[in-house]
This record gives sequence, C-alpha cells and structure tokens, in this order.
Amino acid sequence: MRRHLLAAVLFAFFSAPALADDKRPEPHIVVQAQPLAAWLLNVQAITAKYPPALQKPLTAMTDSGAAKEFFAAIDKSKRFGLYVNFLGKIEATEIVFLLPVKDEKAFWKLMETIGAQVRLEKNFHEMTLFGETWYVRFRDGYANIARRVDSLADVRLRKPDDVFDVRNKSLASVRGHVDKLPDDLRKQMNEEVAQFIKNLPPGMPGNYPQMFKNLAEFGNMILTGGRDLTIKLDLDTKSGELTLAGALTGKPGSDLEKYYGDLKRTRSRFAGLLGPDATAFFTQSYPLGTTITGFQNISPEMVPMFASMLQQGLAKEGINIAVEKVETFLKTVFACLAVDATDGAYILFGNKAGQYAVMYAMHIKDGQKADAALRAFVAEFPKEVREKYQLRTTKVDGVNLHRFKLGAVVSDEIRGVFGSDEVALAVRDDAIFVAFGAEGAAKVRAGLAATPQPAPLFSLEVAADRIWPLVEGVTTKNDSEKKVAKQLRELLGDEKGRTRLLYVSREGGSAVNVRVSTDLRALLKLILAIQAMEK
Repeated sequence: MRRHLLAAVLFAFFSAPALADDKRPEPHIVVQAQPLAAWLLNVQAITAKYPPALQKPLTAMTDSGAAKEFFAAIDKSKRFGLYVNFLGKIEATEIVFLLPVKDEKAFWKLMETIGAQVRLEKNFHEMTLFGETWYVRFRDGYANIARRVDSLADVRLRKPDDVFDVRNKSLASVRGHVDKLPDDLRKQMNEEVAQFIKNLPPGMPGNYPQMFKNLAEFGNMILTGGRDLTIKLDLDTKSGELTLAGALTGKPGSDLEKYYGDLKRTRSRFAGLLGPDATAFFTQSYPLGTTITGFQNISPEMVPMFASMLQQGLAKEGINIAVEKVETFLKTVFACLAVDATDGAYILFGNKAGQYAVMYAMHIKDGQKADAALRAFVAEFPKEVREKYQLRTTKVDGVNLHRFKLGAVVSDEIRGVFGSDEVALAVRDDAIFVAFGAEGAAKVRAGLAATPQPAPLFSLEVAADRIWPLVEGVTTKNDSEKKVAKQLRELLGDEKGRTRLLYVSREGGSAVNVRVSTDLRALLKLILAIQAMEK
C-alpha cells in the first residue's frame, strides 16, 4: 500500500505539463520498428511462391485465436519500440517501451494471458510480469511501459513522434549516442569489467584470458572514444535477403577512430577453395584465438584422459603403443592449435556426376612439428596395419601428403557417393588439410596451392540442388529414410544455386561496420519444411 501511495504522489508531482519550449536531449538509445502490418506484408512477399503445404502453417498462425487476441489489442498500423536514458549508474537506467494499443481492455486481457498480474489505478497502472514490477500509462494511442513510475510523468514521458524517426524505412533500427553517456556510468562499467578480468579463474586454459582482456580493452576504447552507434534491419523482398547492418563511429582523434581507420578486411587461407563445385561450406576467419574444434583450450590435465581413450581405440585395431608416447603425440598436436587468430573451413564438394568430397581445413602453428610427431607416431604401427590401411606419403610443394584407406569402416552407401574410402591429410607449417573421397587428395593439393583472399568473419552456404544426390545416395538402402528425403525435396522444391544462410563481415574506414545477412526466404522455407515433416 505504501509503495502504491508513494508512486501516486510521485506521478502527481511530475505530471505537470511539459514546457512548450522543451529542448530535452534525444534519449541515449532509441529502438524503433515498422508497424506490424509492414512485417506481415514482407513475410507474405517472400513466401508467396511457397508450396501450399508450407503456406498453410503460416496462414494457420495468423488466423489462430492467439493471433486474433494479439491484434485485437495491438494496433498493427503504428510503429513500436523503446527508448533508454542513462541517468547515472546502471541501476538508475530509464527504459520506456512504446506499444501501439488498439483497445485497452483487449491489451489487459493479452497481458493476463501471458501471465501478468494487473492492478489498475486512476492515472497509471501497475503490473507484475516475469517477476518484475512495471508501470503502464496510456497516452497518444500507446501503452507506455516503464520500470520507474516517474518515467511516465509528462515532464519525462516522450511522445511517439518525438521518439520515432519517420524517415527511417528500415524494418527495425537502433540509434545510440555513446558520447552522451554519463561519466558515472562509464566509470562503473570500467570498474566492473576490471573486476571481471581480475576474477578470472587462475590457470584458465588456452587463449581465453587474453581474449577477455582484449575485449575489455576494446570496450574501454568504445566507452572513452565512441560517438554514434546505428543498427538497421532490412529485408529485400525480391531476393529474400535479410540484413542486419551496424556502424560505430568514434570521436575525432580518438583511439577508436584510429582503430577502425587502420582496420583491414579479414583474409582466409582457404577462401580460394570455394569455387563452383563447393556444394556446402561453413567458414570462420577472425582475429581471436579460438577455433572450430576448441581443442586448443584443453587443459594439460585433460591430455592423459584423451591419450588413454586413443590408446584403447588403437588397441582394438591391433595397434599397441605406450600411453606415454600417445600423450607426447597429443601434446604436440594440441600445442599447434593455440593460434592467435582463427581461420577454418568445412567444405563439401560435389561435381555434376554426383560424386562428392569433404574437406576440413584449419589454421595452426608449428605445423612441421605436428607433421614430424605424426610420422613418428605412425611409425609405431605394425607393418600389417600400415599395409591394411594402405598408409603412404608423397611430397607436394615440400609438404608431406599422407593418404590412407578406411576400409570396412566406410559403408557401401558412403563409398558410393564419395567414390572412395580414402583420406588425404597434409600438415603445412601454418595449416592442416584433411579430406575424404576420391577427389580428396586433389582438394588437399588445391588447398596447399591456394593463397589468402579477402573473406567474411563467418559464412554458411548450401546448394540444395547439388545436395540431393548425396542425400539420395546415403538413403538408398533404407526405405523410411528414402521416403523422408523424397518428401523433404518435394516441400523445398527445386532451389537453384548456393543459398547464403549466414554471412558476417566486418570492415573499417569511416566507421566500424559489421554486416550480418541471411536468405530469409530459403531459411524460413527450410524451417517450415522440417516442421511439416515432424508432423
């Protein structure tokens, strides 16, 4: 009761009309989105050519009782969003959500449906949602929702037209002013980050300690030298590409401005392998010391466990090697993975004849040491084992190309689509290449000859039309799996060319620019097809 009375007094005190010449600065952060009607039209545009079986769940979703209840409460013709003001320390932060309301009673019904406990008052309303108390005021056709009741007073509450930029045509956007942050907030954030770094567990393996320190330094660079931040979400309804683009500028002469002015585009040793026959691939290239596998972060205490597991596995194949030698080999290999920058790729190659090869390539260090350790380790294998798996080595541009066959380990179906059971392996001083299939050795040679090229931070692409022969080949002896593959292909249709499911890039210049994109048309189609199959 006392809390409600205090809130009412505060509200009455602050609810005096704002001055006509109100020149309040823009909020530190503004998030705005186009009306829900625009979002629905965009979804309809990119799904227009979906087969009826995939359009049906979308229609069912928008025609459902939950959707009708939602749109009875929310006005889908108006923008929505929020704004944030930092009034000092983090705990004093002001956040106000702006939801366009079509009907107040329907709005409260919707809130109660999602678990809110509502207490209606005269000038403002209070609700408990997700364990937190929120205050609500209806004004200007919006439900203004805040954690602090004084945020809803006339002298503080902003009108939607003063918050949302009508010139901004992006589906959603964020704009922020780093240079306007209060000094108390900057100091608090720097202190908390410093405390976090100080409290890192001693003996943390791999490059994690240095990575956290680098991130902390970059965060401090942003706090002290940052100026403006913008993020925009856009959808090209013709191509189906959904793009999230962010830009951060720095104060003139700041360390941040110098940083992104000198920022070079990332490069990959393996980008040259992504030719027309690359049917699917995932790549990552960025200046942080982590890898796809994570093996470089294995603590020394874990090595004996891995050595014991490997030793037992080899013993089952008639290869008996002392655990001390296995440990020595693994320590050398793991040490080569502790690099200061990540560069790796998984690639599935496929030709027109439906023959495939798969490759894994990764940046390492001291590869010559790893190759020498590998050769010494294999030399411990009995002669009959080396002959059974046809272990052999040739030289390619001064690098050892190792080849061996997996034999009965590979099923007939896999052997059929890959044309072989052979593995090819090469360890260069700065990279390792592992490939499987009849064309595996050729792909490793191509990798050894490739030169670094500009590349994104991450990329994931799939050519669905060239995947199907592989899927059909590996399911040829299983009728149920074959049926599932056929149904999935019918739902997805004949997609042509490679589909970009993920692309993340970073560039410098006049700002730090980060861009994330995906083919939403294809991604949504795949999700709906999988859901349809599950039913």
